[in-house]
Order: sequence, then structure tokens, then C-alpha cells
Amino acid sequence: MDDVQVFKRASENTYPPHFPYITKNFIAETLKILLNYKWIPIACEGISLEMNQLAGIIKAVPGRNPNIYDYLVEAAFPKDHPIGVRAISHGGKVDIRVKLPNAIADIGITGVFGEIWNSIKQFRRKPVYLEFSYTKLPVGWKKQRLIFWEYHELKEEAV
Repeated sequence: MDDVQVFKRASENTYPPHFPYITKNFIAETLKILLNYKWIPIACEGISLEMNQLAGIIKAVPGRNPNIYDYLVEAAFPKDHPIGVRAISHGGKVDIRVKLPNAIADIGITGVFGEIWNSIKQFRRKPVYLEFSYTKLPVGWKKQRLIFWEYHELKEEAV
């Protein structure tokens, strides 16, 4: 166990505890406490930034049909050093910007952007913001290359 984050619905001014690099004994004791407080712990294997082939964000943008969103993918590739989502979401580093309009849903996009589209098309009627990594090898409990780190529904006026 490398990293644990916990989330609890609370006010926007409340920050959840974060425990990086903890032992199995500590997690067993801590999980009991967090569950008693109705927190939802998420525990995952750490994934090195060196595993990333691509990292980025996906956000809903207004489409032609007001009830269905298009999606803007902004991503960066590792060049001389590993790349993580925060370089894009907080650092503004963007190597590629691709708009995925809902009109292309049946055309059949292939490769990385095809995988991204197939994973996000379920949200086509929701204004969402997602952070993702595309790794060199399958990772995580689902053993897949496309990993979503964060999901937020946006308010209509933020789109």
C-alpha cells in the first residue's frame, strides 16, 4: 500500500486527510477510525510518473446540441522528464489539444483518443471535468492503461 486518500462530502472549505506511504498496520487501524466517521477511504497501489505515456484533463464544452456536451482533451507527453496530471491541471503545460464532439461518436476513433472517448461517452449529458493518465503498461485493479484520477461535475455556468 503506497498511498491513501479519503473523501467526505463536506463544505468547500474542508480538506480530507491524506496519508502518503503508510504501513499495512497503520492502514488497518486508520481505516477503522475513518469508517466510524462515515468517511469513504480509497486505497491504491502507487503508480510512478515514469509509467505515463500521456497525462491530461478532459472537460465538457458546449456542443451543437444544448443537451449534449462535446469534450476538450488537453494533454502533455513526457519528453525530458516524467509527466503527471498536475503539470497540465495546475501548471498549464499542454502539448496537444483535441476536441471530441459527440457528432463523431459513431465514426470509430482509434488509439489513445478512442479509449478516452469510449470511457467518457457515458457522461455526454453531464458537464464533467476529469483528470487522467495513459500508462505504458496496464495498471490498477482493472489492469488497464487509461486511469482516471479525479472526476468533478461542473456547474452549468462553468462550461
